[in-house]
Amino acid sequence: MRNVIENLSRQHRELVRAATRMFGWLDPSRLQGHAAEAHQCLSTLTGILRVHLSMEDRSFYPSLLGHRDEALREMARTFLDERADLERRYEGYRDAWPNAAAIAGAPERFADETRQILGMLWQRMHDEDDRFHPEIIARWRET
Repeated sequence: MRNVIENLSRQHRELVRAATRMFGWLDPSRLQGHAAEAHQCLSTLTGILRVHLSMEDRSFYPSLLGHRDEALREMARTFLDERADLERRYEGYRDAWPNAAAIAGAPERFADETRQILGMLWQRMHDEDDRFHPEIIARWRET
């Protein structure tokens, strides 16, 4: 399990790098001339996020949900439910910005919505890295 968590944490660092690049495009006056670059950053972030979620779905959550420790299973269910809500929100955000023209047409809204969704992603990664993953490692060794 430690290796899986290390891979997930590495992916979190990749997501942070992609999100940091996104922040560089959140000046609405800059977006109108560079919406294609902003959309490319969004596509990169989405790709990394999809790989991350796929890894969680294939190996991480199934192991946790089948674990014999009830508290660990319950924590996993809670985090998975919260992730589903965030995933729906992200998909709605991504769908609202299907191309560079959409971004160029509403740069202030894109900047605001991007700041909001990136903040939610950052908080989720922070919760996983600082609270969830350490608890899994501690409980995995105990059982």
